[in-house]
Amino acid sequence: MMIRVMVKEPFEAPYETEIENELEEFKRIVGGHIECVPLADIPGTVLICNDEGKLQGLAPNLFLNMDVICGTVIAAGVSGEEFADLPKSAALKVWLRLTIRALHRPEETDRATGFADEP
Repeated sequence: MMIRVMVKEPFEAPYETEIENELEEFKRIVGGHIECVPLADIPGTVLICNDEGKLQGLAPNLFLNMDVICGTVIAAGVSGEEFADLPKSAALKVWLRLTIRALHRPEETDRATGFADEP
């Protein structure tokens, strides 16, 4: 069964897509074993990420709960103990969260802050 999710790859904008609701598909997208992190202030949603993203040296993606999530993340809805469609009512909030907390390439950050111009 297909579900509607939002995917956020490192240094890229989040986008909505449909994926197969299968563990192997989630593992393929995040590149390894999955870890689920609830988005406490957006009920009915969870972020799915690579459990060992930092250890595998995956690119940093976003700040979350005083930590840095590395590698691709998937935002999905939850229904009981199952993944489900990302609720339409939560899609904008999730997109904003993933965009605002995103990490940027160091050269882009330096350029935006002016540090790239210093000797």
